[in-house]
Amino acid sequence: EDGASALLVFRAAPCSLVLLDVEMPGLNGYELCSMLRSEAGPFVPIVLVTGNDDVASVENAYAAGATDFISKPVNWPILGHRLLHLLKNFGIQRDLQHAQARNAAILDALPDLLFELDAQGRFIQCNAPANEELATHHRALVGRTVSEALSPKLRELAMAAIAEARTLGHASPRTYRLHLPTGERWFELSVARKAADGLQDGKEGQGGPTFIALSRDVTARRDAERRIS
Repeated sequence: EDGASALLVFRAAPCSLVLLDVEMPGLNGYELCSMLRSEAGPFVPIVLVTGNDDVASVENAYAAGATDFISKPVNWPILGHRLLHLLKNFGIQRDLQHAQARNAAILDALPDLLFELDAQGRFIQCNAPANEELATHHRALVGRTVSEALSPKLRELAMAAIAEARTLGHASPRTYRLHLPTGERWFELSVARKAADGLQDGKEGQGGPTFIALSRDVTARRDAERRIS
C-alpha cells in the first residue's frame, strides 16, 4: 500500500525478486529501492514499475539500484518471461560468486606462490599466502612480464619452463634462490599449461595458451639434504 509497509514485508521474509511501484505514499519507489538494495545486496533483482518512461526516470531507477525498469501499461505475458529470465541470470551470478569465494579460500590456504602467465611471460594473476614475506612484491607483478620484473637469470629460467610446458604440457621442476632480508631462500618452480586455454578447432585461440606456475619454498628441504650429505 505504501513504501513503509513494503519495507516491513521485505524484512519479514526472504525475497527472490521484488516488483516495486514508483508512485507510492510516503517513501517513493526510488527511495525504497535504494534502501532495499543496501539491505539485500547485489543478488536480489529489483524491478521498478512506473508510467513514467522519460530518460530522467530511467536514470533515477538505475541510480537507486534497480535491476530493470518496466513501463506501464504492463504487458503481463511478456512480464512473466522477463522476470523468469532475470531470476535465472541472478541465480547464475550468485552461484558464480559462491564458486569464486570457494576457489579464493582454497588459494588462500595454499602455502605456495601461485601465478598465471600468458605465452609471452606476462603475469595475469598472482596469489601468495597472506603471511608470505614476498606477498606484496608478488602481487605487484600483475600486468608485468618476466622480462620487466625478474633478473636476467630468473627470466631465462621462467621462459624456458614456459616453453617446455607449451610443448609437453608441463615443465620439469627448476630450482632458484633469492637473497632476502631474512637470509637466502631456495624455491622450486613448476609450470603447467592451463587446460582451458581457448583452443579452437585444434588451434590456439588468438590470445594463445596460458600457464600456471607454482613456486614452492624448498629451503628447509635443501638444508636437510645438505646436513645429510
